[in-house]
Order: sequence, then C-alpha cells, then structure tokens
Amino acid sequence: MKKSELMGYLVYAILIVVAVLVGLFAIRPIIDQYQSSAPLNYFAFLAIAIVAGIVFNAILLELGHLLGALIGHYKVYSWIVLWLGFAEKDGKMKGTVRNYDGFLGETKIYPTSEKSSPRAYIYMPLVLFLVEVVALVALIAYADGVAGSDPSWQWWKLFGIVILTAGGIIYIYDIFPAALDAKNDGYLLTVLTNKTNIEAYNDLLVSEYRLATGQPLLETKVYDKVTNFTSRINAIATAKAIDENDFAKAIEIIDKTIASKASVSSYIYEDACAQRVSLLMLSGRFEEGKKEYIDLPLEVKKHIASMSTPAAVRAYILVSGLVDESKGELENAFGRVNAVLKKGSEETRESDARLIKKAIKQVLEAHKDWDVSGYNLNLEEEGEKKEEASASEEKAPETDVKPETVAEESQLSSQEGPSNPKEKDEKHD
Repeated sequence: MKKSELMGYLVYAILIVVAVLVGLFAIRPIIDQYQSSAPLNYFAFLAIAIVAGIVFNAILLELGHLLGALIGHYKVYSWIVLWLGFAEKDGKMKGTVRNYDGFLGETKIYPTSEKSSPRAYIYMPLVLFLVEVVALVALIAYADGVAGSDPSWQWWKLFGIVILTAGGIIYIYDIFPAALDAKNDGYLLTVLTNKTNIEAYNDLLVSEYRLATGQPLLETKVYDKVTNFTSRINAIATAKAIDENDFAKAIEIIDKTIASKASVSSYIYEDACAQRVSLLMLSGRFEEGKKEYIDLPLEVKKHIASMSTPAAVRAYILVSGLVDESKGELENAFGRVNAVLKKGSEETRESDARLIKKAIKQVLEAHKDWDVSGYNLNLEEEGEKKEEASASEEKAPETDVKPETVAEESQLSSQEGPSNPKEKDEKHD
C-alpha cells in the first residue's frame, strides 16, 4: 500500500469523525427541539444546507487559489470547481467541463516571472476561510441570542453550523501535511520549504502548462542534488534525452537520483534503479544491465516485481523475457501496462509508452516462437510503414490498436489470454 493511500484513509477517517460529532452534538439537538418551527421539511432543509456548504466552500477554496496566484505572480490557465469552470483554449479563457486533480476543484497556474512564489497561492484560501469562520460564528451567536423570541432563527444557526462544518472538512483535507489521493496545499507546503524546491515547482508548472496547451517542452534543468520533488523535474529531462535517443545522457541523469539515496524516498530510489537497468538493456548494453539486475538488493527487485510504475513494468518485461525467459510472467506484465501508464506522470507518459513498446519488441525478437496473439500489441514505431498482414495473422485475433490517448498508443489489453494479475503491494515512503 502506498503511503499516500494510507494517509488518505487516515484523513478520511478524521473527516468522518468530525461530521458524525457535529451531527450528533450540534445539529441533532436543534432538529429534535425546534422541528415544529422548521421553514420546510427538516430533512430537505439539511440536504440543501449540506449542498450549499460544499459548493460555497469549494468555490471559496479555488477563489483563494486564484487570488493567491495573482498575488504570487502566476497566470491561471484553468480554474475548475466541481467539474465546471474555465480553461485556456487558443490563448483565451473559455467555459469548460472537465475533470480535476483536487478535493473539489483545481486551479492550474504557471509562473510569469522570476519573482513567482507559491506561498500566497497556498495561504490565501486559509485567509478567506478565516473570514468565513468569523462571519458564520457571528451569525450563529446572533441566532442563538434572538432564538428565545423567534425560534426560527435556530434554523439559521443550523444552516451556519452546516456551512462551517463543510468548510472545516474541506480545509482539513486541503491543509493535511501529507500527499493524498488528490492535490492538497498541505503537502505542497511541506515540499516548498527551500528555494531549490520552489524553483523545481515553477519548472514543473511551466512543463505542465506547455503540455496542456500543446507546446514543445523547453530545455529542462537537471538537478544534481535530488529530492523527491526535484526528481520529477529530472524525470522530464530524462524523458527528453530518451526522445532524442541519448540513452547515455538519460542514464547519467538517473544516476544523480541513485547517488542521492539519502535524500529521496526508498520508492523513488528503487524506481531509479529499475529505470537504469531497463535503459541499459534497451541501449545495447544488455549484459551490463543483466549483471546489474542480478546484483540489485531484494527491495529493488520487489519494486520491479510490483510493476507499479512504467519503469518497473519495463524492467519486469525485459527481465521476464530475456533473463528468466518466462512467457507466463511476460503475459502478466502485459496485463499491467495500460493501468500503469494511465496512472503515471503526464509529463513522461509518451516517452514511457515508447520505451515499453521497445522493450516488448526486443523480447519478442529474441523469442519468435512465443505466441502472444491473444493480446493486442501495437508495436509499430512512429514513421514505420505498416506491413500487410500475412495469411496466418488474418486467422489470429486482430492485433492492431488505434490509440486515442498516449497510454492507449501502447495498449496491451487481453482478449483471450489471462486476466490482469493480482496487484502486489506498492512500497512508498
């Protein structure tokens, strides 16, 4: 289980406890005592209050991100709340409906100057929430004071309590100091504690913006001192080197992460080792890569066997096919490719897909007698001319794939072969 998943369970447990306690000790007594003076059915009133609280606080949170971005010298190119919002298209902001990576919304930004700092982006939502707390506490106090002469005010008190609780739940998630299943400011705050990470964060934002708007990536800075955060920037530089077919440069960048073992998580370190082994095998240095794999510590081999990242899947394909020579394990890897590519980094997904296709081709060229016709394998590189299908291929299940996304470009979905293997626990610090 990933650390982010464990922290996610913890924070959701906290949110549920908060909601239950408020319901039992603040909301239920008002309903029981003042049900006769409710402006409408108490259940409908409560439902309206909950929806209003979620929508209002979601808008307030992303409005805080918007204001913080402007204060911090960033430009906003996507502002989404509950699937609705605005996004840049053809240089103009237009209304849109799209998914988001956040609890209830997402504000995407990129730096406009060297002065760009994300601190206001993180703190402005808290400032707006503080204003909300003051206003709602004042409303609750006033409603309590006049409820003796007008009991209907107790329902305004309940309304204020629900709005405040919804906001508290949303902001607890947002400021929780750990990586969760969606982006949150608390984790960002723990990462952006030094100038190096802030520079890396801004570089990452620029790369994300250029990818989102279909622009080519700029020359990416390579960090010699690698942290969990700067490793993401180095990964983009590695992908660019691979795209230029400069495997030596890519391995050199990966070696910086391996040399920084003390400053990165074991998960990042193990994945760098998997990446290095696979690139050695794919770049004409197979025997060197094979020896390095054999000498890897058990923890790294377990990471490769987990097939939880594109690098791990790629290494597992090569090891299964060319070191262990196990067709069954190779087929297990086929069942993992799509899910891992879709879950991987958007910045490196295209490069990851090409390398996985290259790894599969290398294995199948060494084992021409292995029948993998039960899988859809689109292994043609860009620019290659498609060969006409042979008579035997016409009889076999169709293997051509028409990709709609980068991940699907390397689709390996089973038609007649075994189903996806049981996922092994992922290790992540």
